[in-house]
Amino acid sequence: MGVGPKKMRQEIMRSIKRCQSLGVKKTINAPLLCLEEKELEIRFLRLESLITVFKKCFREVRDIIPNGYIVFLTDEEGYLLFYDTTFLLPDPNKLLTLKHGVSLTEKSCGSNAVSLALQLRESIYFEPKDHYCDIFSEWYCFAIPLIIDEGVKGCLAFSSVGQRISNEMIAIVKLLARNIMIELRHNSGDSQIPIRAVLTEQQLHILKLFAQGMTSMAVALEMKLSENTIKYHKKKIYKVLGVRSIAEAVGKAVKMGLFSIDNV
Repeated sequence: MGVGPKKMRQEIMRSIKRCQSLGVKKTINAPLLCLEEKELEIRFLRLESLITVFKKCFREVRDIIPNGYIVFLTDEEGYLLFYDTTFLLPDPNKLLTLKHGVSLTEKSCGSNAVSLALQLRESIYFEPKDHYCDIFSEWYCFAIPLIIDEGVKGCLAFSSVGQRISNEMIAIVKLLARNIMIELRHNSGDSQIPIRAVLTEQQLHILKLFAQGMTSMAVALEMKLSENTIKYHKKKIYKVLGVRSIAEAVGKAVKMGLFSIDNV
């Protein structure tokens, strides 16, 4: 659900006090902690399933992510396992701080969205002013923990430099996190996931609009989303329902009781 504004401010203040007590300097130019190469290799092997599922799910949304965003995947302790950028930063040297194995914990780089998301087990949105250290003084970041069966498996985060993260992009991050958690749960042996839990309410609404005969562009305008996002959701609906057309998708959804054609 995410953290409310009042609680968010309180948690940020607590985080800042922890950073001060840890002796973390605001002026550091890179994260202070990083795994040794051997430790990183061991971690990659241990978390191979998480990384594989993440890459698979990320490929599905890669084409609808606009320029200006960086995506991160960390393990449950906040160590960076993967990052990808869809744009070139003004200063390429800033990317040097984002190598695999760096720690995004408070004691490594101060208050940040990833560290709080892992601590609170909630989605967290940070603006530049919320970060403790200057290296993130222009960064906006949305982070969401990946939780399976009450256990935190890692953290997914999207960041941008110098521009706010749009509501549409936050929705995409939430959907990506949801897909990753479903895949991980499925791989762990829990394959009996109700179809209603796999199709989001947003996807059901999109399917209903398509059932009314609306085009992708019309649905996008109705829902205030980009046409590419709608097309992505349509592909996801096809995949989940095992169909190849809107007509088949609507028919199967009705048979499964996801909605009634009378209510479309």
